[in-house]
Amino acid sequence: MAFHPNRPTFTLAAAKAMAVAGEQYARSHEAQVAIALLDAAGDLLYFQRMERVPPISGDVALARAQYVLIHQQRARLSQEVATLETAQTAQTAETQTTHEMQETPLYFPVVGLSQPQLLAGGRLLQIKRQVLGAIGVSGAGAELDDRIAQVGIAAYAAIVKANGSRAC
Repeated sequence: MAFHPNRPTFTLAAAKAMAVAGEQYARSHEAQVAIALLDAAGDLLYFQRMERVPPISGDVALARAQYVLIHQQRARLSQEVATLETAQTAQTAETQTTHEMQETPLYFPVVGLSQPQLLAGGRLLQIKRQVLGAIGVSGAGAELDDRIAQVGIAAYAAIVKANGSRAC
């Protein structure tokens, strides 16, 4: 991706600042999370997993960021969808064939995660309709993961505001 001096960019320093803001918010809510930040090409720019977070949460955070980046949309999980999806998954798990399992979309790299589970905690990083990357958070439950992702996005917005249109 070419560098344009008048367009905001997503730097490692900005990614670290977003992760720090998310971590502080998580700690203020006594939560432990994994945070993954991807650039616009979908490559991992920065990752952190707090002390007591299981490794699978890191995989989920990465999958959430990848999902929203692929679909270029902010997505949010409603509790009703999560409850319905959990019930449907439990009922169909025993009857699912190998063929059906192979049809699972490739952008769900974490086994057993459904689309609604990937949505909460994943946010696009955009400035004036330009997608710069994505953040994915996992480990604190759907709603808190999503708020932590929002805090990360707000931290980036504050950096852009402080730096004007320069790279950040």
